[in-house]
Amino acid sequence: MKTKKRLIFLIAVWSCFLFIIGCKSDVEKTGANSEDEQKIQDEGLEIPIDSRFVVSETAKANTTLSGDSTAKDPLSAFKFHGDLNNNAVYNSPSIRAPKDVKWEFQSNDLIVSSPAVVNGRAFFGSYDRHFYAVDIKDGSEVWKFQANSAISSSPAVSEKLVYFSDVSGNIYALDVETGQQKWLYETMELFPAEIEQYDYFTSSPTIMEDTVYIGGGDSSLYAIDKKTGELKWKKKSDKENAVIRTTPAIVEDVLFYADSVNNSGFVRAVDRNTGEELWNFNVYGLVQSSPVVVDGTVYIGTRDPRIYAINANTGEYKWSFTFGGSWNLSTATVVEDTVYIGSSDSHRVYILDAETGDEKWVLPTGDIHAIHSSPIYADGVLYFGTGANYEDDIGTLRAIDVNTHEELWRFQTEDKIISSPVIQNGVIYVTSFDGKLYAIE
Repeated sequence: MKTKKRLIFLIAVWSCFLFIIGCKSDVEKTGANSEDEQKIQDEGLEIPIDSRFVVSETAKANTTLSGDSTAKDPLSAFKFHGDLNNNAVYNSPSIRAPKDVKWEFQSNDLIVSSPAVVNGRAFFGSYDRHFYAVDIKDGSEVWKFQANSAISSSPAVSEKLVYFSDVSGNIYALDVETGQQKWLYETMELFPAEIEQYDYFTSSPTIMEDTVYIGGGDSSLYAIDKKTGELKWKKKSDKENAVIRTTPAIVEDVLFYADSVNNSGFVRAVDRNTGEELWNFNVYGLVQSSPVVVDGTVYIGTRDPRIYAINANTGEYKWSFTFGGSWNLSTATVVEDTVYIGSSDSHRVYILDAETGDEKWVLPTGDIHAIHSSPIYADGVLYFGTGANYEDDIGTLRAIDVNTHEELWRFQTEDKIISSPVIQNGVIYVTSFDGKLYAIE
């Protein structure tokens, strides 16, 4: 009898041991490994129950939202990087400690397009050749439209139409309610490098009054009537085979953009009504970063690798800052006297003095986390995406307190993030190479 009881006891102990080992194995398969966990804890961040979120103790001790929780934000998310001058400073309460993923929407291919969020809907394009409208309440699909090719531009919304382009050089105007095509303008020029060699972005539309402005793969800047789709004017670069990947910025009647070819680029200012060139400034390296115009200065990054500050009125050089051998695809954000911009191979966000270009501080993001995403700002917090270089499939969305320089939280996606996030009414929307649009509250 004693032998039988001893056998039952040993079996019970062995079963418990196997159960513990099994649980440990499951954690190792689905969660962060011990080295990653230790690294995160060393950085002062805590691994929450949902392993996709990592939240600092400081952030958890504070309220989820700061600022005016009733703030309305109807227009600041209507195009790439927020506003006509491409400066992504949003009038929204910040998210200092996220509650959860509100919803996620799955497309059928990678997403480069940054979303526009207007009137209760998020609009974006995918490499699956579809353009989507999603209800921001629950992430349900409202409608989708099939384009002629993959979409890597970001949309712009004006009145009852949404505008975007595909990599084949087609420019579309769709009804925001139904997705019905209102007009199509064909430039008949495929961008020479679609998704290879980090040529991720194509020019996205900027709309002012009754005109859509957008760059093409045929060296031309287009001004198109937003209601009829008729060409108003076209300005072709004086550099043969140049490509315009930047999204135009507009201040009053002056439009700013850049074209580039053969490791050389030109930042240009033109009269937005006629296309007449006012000045140009030669930069080294190809240009995918879009110009940001604040207080009479144009800020733009290049692959050479630098960010330049140029006098917006005269085109004269003010200063430049070198990223130390790292390309720049990220578009800057300027808040008061400070410039925030990401770099690729140096895996850092640089924080610079807007007047002098001197480095104020720098934020490392980790050995594999390049920043091709363009940072945005809301209520004391900077948000940006990262993406692993080469074959590693990992991406993160990060939130940084700009006053304390502390990382408040990060959210991991299944592939890199190179798009620019959008924040509206305390919810962040971001797309990823994993083919998803996420809403985080």
